[in-house]
Amino acid sequence: MDCVQVDHVDFHVDKTVTAPAATSPGVGVDVSFDVTYDPSSVGDCRSHVTLTSPLAGDYVFPLRATCTLPKPQVPLPTRRYSLECIPLTDCTNPNPSRLQFINASLVHNR
Repeated sequence: MDCVQVDHVDFHVDKTVTAPAATSPGVGVDVSFDVTYDPSSVGDCRSHVTLTSPLAGDYVFPLRATCTLPKPQVPLPTRRYSLECIPLTDCTNPNPSRLQFINASLVHNR
């Protein structure tokens, strides 16, 4: 395929896709390509990716993705006056982080 176009900034594809030649006339070949979804907002996103070939014409594929807010993973079990480690996930950083804190008993006096 000579050209690959996607009409939404949240979807990313390579600019070209290589397809092998057909072995005989009238018989197609399977071609695969990767589409990456990098949401810029919460909600549904719809788009199209178009593969263009000078011999075969245009192939248009609908794209649909949904981004939701992360679900809280609390409450976390802790022991009183103990050092706790909580793994943190940041989707923009592949290296996991850890938060350390000492769990002290909080008392509210009225």
